[in-house]
Amino acid sequence: MFEKRITHSELSAYRVVRAQSEYDLERIAAAQIAIWNDRWKRKQEADRNRESRTNSLKARALNATQAATAKSLALEQTRELEAERNYLENLLQPALSRDARVDWEVKKTHVKFPVSRPSPSQAIPLPNLPDQTNFVYNPSPIQPKFNFIDRILTNRKLKKIEEVEKLNADAIAKAKAAFDVALQVWSEKKKRSRQPTLNSRSVLTSS
Repeated sequence: MFEKRITHSELSAYRVVRAQSEYDLERIAAAQIAIWNDRWKRKQEADRNRESRTNSLKARALNATQAATAKSLALEQTRELEAERNYLENLLQPALSRDARVDWEVKKTHVKFPVSRPSPSQAIPLPNLPDQTNFVYNPSPIQPKFNFIDRILTNRKLKKIEEVEKLNADAIAKAKAAFDVALQVWSEKKKRSRQPTLNSRSVLTSS
């Protein structure tokens, strides 16, 4: 009687085979090892399929999470841009809509003086020339804010840059219009400040 101990390390299998001849013993041992190898192969394939299904489920869950995050970020960025646009649109509205012209007739006085005619008044101080470097006339440009989705999606990043550039262009145009209005008001005041004596005599004559 012949005897042989065979094992399969991956399956942690162990068996003692016996046969009447050495030839039969090797044939039986080889058949058992073949069975174990086939079982190990099927186990590896099952493990791979299970791992593939698990990875697929994880990937779908991750994609769903990223899509929800991207949507939330997009809504947040949209609200921020709308708020900034509204702020820029309303920033210069009061200055553009206000009538800055001075009604000099209202400021005249017609009171008769009991004493001799007063000496001509001094020239009205000329107001300061509008400062074009003031933030009202020279707004700071808006810088685009990028998140990790923008860095991955080039078209999204370029679209955000175009939107910010448009907002900056609109802000510059409105600031220039406000500066032109302020400069015109300053010019009017400059012209009137050069005629104090004429105004004083006309007041006295009208009295």
